[in-house]
Amino acid sequence: MAQEGCQYKEFCEAYKNEFRGPVINPHFKEFCESTSNPYLGPSLCPIYNIYSRVFEVMSNELDRMNNDLENLLFKLEDTNSKIRD
Repeated sequence: MAQEGCQYKEFCEAYKNEFRGPVINPHFKEFCESTSNPYLGPSLCPIYNIYSRVFEVMSNELDRMNNDLENLLFKLEDTNSKIRD
């Protein structure tokens, strides 16, 4: 099964995303700033796809944790107001 390459622009935009930035690999910065190749081919694209999925999962998990913390804060504020009363 042949794997299609992804476009340079798509790959480098993912790199530039503030959340993904240098966490992926600092060498991608040099690649994305120096290359004019519009087609990355199949070699780098699996890396892009893997990291996209990893950071999607991480982002969802951080959102869930943020919601949990907001709920906890609400409960603490509620308890605090009951203690004051």
